[in-house]
Amino acid sequence: MVETDQKLSFSWHWITTPERTSHVTLTLTPDADGTATILVLHHEQFADQAARDGHQNGWNSTLDKLETFCAKEQ
Repeated sequence: MVETDQKLSFSWHWITTPERTSHVTLTLTPDADGTATILVLHHEQFADQAARDGHQNGWNSTLDKLETFCAKEQ
């Protein structure tokens, strides 16, 4: 599902484990003064706790890199 300028929602799985599909939703909203965008990532429907923990580490690392990238672009 896509809500233009607001939400992207999709299923996710590794190519090596297509039977372990989870679901990701990204929501974008402007901050209070409209100078930045708040990104909320919600990832659910994991096969088990180990998968959840691994994805949490991966997403945190990816979002840290995105924050650094965006700061350089300003």
